[in-house]
Amino acid sequence: LFIIMAAMFILSFAALLLCKAVNSQQSGETLELVQLVFRHGDRAAVNPIPGVGTEGDWPLGYGMLTGRGMKQHYKLGQFLHQHYLVHHKLVDLSYHKNNTVVRSTDVDRALQSVGSQLAAWFIPQSDDPKPHTGLDWVPVPVHTVPKDDDPVLRPYSADCPRYAELRKQHPKRQDFVEKEQEEVPENVCDAIFSHTQGSKELKTGCVVSELCDGIAELTNMSIELDNLWKASDALFCRLEHSLDNPPWATQEVVDYLYLLNSFQMYSMFNGTEERRLTGGNLIKTLLNNIEKRIANEEPQKLFLYSAHDTTVAMLLVALDASVFGLTEQPPYASMVALELWTDVDGSPFIRIGYQNSTDMLNNETVLKFENLTLPGCSFDCPLDQFKSHTGPIIPKDWDSECSKIGNRASTFHTPNTMIVILATLFGFSIVTVGIIVCRVQIQKRRKRTYQLNEDFDLE
Repeated sequence: LFIIMAAMFILSFAALLLCKAVNSQQSGETLELVQLVFRHGDRAAVNPIPGVGTEGDWPLGYGMLTGRGMKQHYKLGQFLHQHYLVHHKLVDLSYHKNNTVVRSTDVDRALQSVGSQLAAWFIPQSDDPKPHTGLDWVPVPVHTVPKDDDPVLRPYSADCPRYAELRKQHPKRQDFVEKEQEEVPENVCDAIFSHTQGSKELKTGCVVSELCDGIAELTNMSIELDNLWKASDALFCRLEHSLDNPPWATQEVVDYLYLLNSFQMYSMFNGTEERRLTGGNLIKTLLNNIEKRIANEEPQKLFLYSAHDTTVAMLLVALDASVFGLTEQPPYASMVALELWTDVDGSPFIRIGYQNSTDMLNNETVLKFENLTLPGCSFDCPLDQFKSHTGPIIPKDWDSECSKIGNRASTFHTPNTMIVILATLFGFSIVTVGIIVCRVQIQKRRKRTYQLNEDFDLE
């Protein structure tokens, strides 16, 4: 009995020591840097369908953030304020330029979203020694660049000839061809083709390519799988806001089109080269921020990037979205959190979280992240392993890789290249004109010389 009691005491003591060691290790972990990439909130339709509603249906106009979207991001800001500033004490409760950097795409709804979110991030404190207005709000600078010249948050619409070339090839890829021949749910086919001109002659059921043809007829738009979102987006937005839709745009139709949009969106970035030219360039920026923080070159610990579903999707694809089982396009106010931590020994590691529930922002009171674990790594992924995993899809020189058309480099990519070309052409023109003038002058001299010789001969 004594031996048993002694053994139990030793085991209990060992368990206590282990518990203390674990707690010590956990308490020794330090959150060093947080980078958040998120989609804007609920918005109005971007592209109207001819004959379906007007811009007057939307209080702020097409493509703008709605009141619901503003509330979504304000609430997200409240969650993030509590999680990172109050709980983790990442930076001060009051804004300072040495703590936080905010960047947005140059699109109104993204700028509106981050403005709504920031209103809840930093609230003036009563004991704040820095001067303030006395308002419960602090304006925070938001940086941006022209939307068509943003290789970090919108590289897919920036001047990248090589990516544009790859995108043109996507409809011919095997995954696209197979998707176009996929059987469509019968109730969706019926809803569409019961309103088309050829409905009586159509056989039962349809495939995706036929569905696109039917929607093209009903909307009087040029519709294919690759641009189906132009029609489905308007239908989705109108349905979300209880606005009248055409009779064929049932809930089942809109839901199915949403799934097709998700396929098309993720396919935009599938492929090693596509990943390098899109999400890989964003990861390169995030890693640069991490390296500067580790080297104490920059003081900022919080980076916010306000963007779009395509931005979030390209980042997820670059990180291997298929491994995470993500197939639906990122919803409103979805967000990827890339966190830099150091353990008790000071070794850096990465944690990645994904907030992908708009319902959470409407109903829940606690921010929930879905943990994303990279292939071949634990959730607490050592920084070196994170670099090894992402290395193959990070471009060394985005401008140079973008300029490659096929096996030849495009000479019409950067302004500097154009300047060189124009200068060369101008110089060549000057030389050519000079040569012509010289030849004319020489001919004139020769003519005069010949005439003089003739005169002398006559003498």
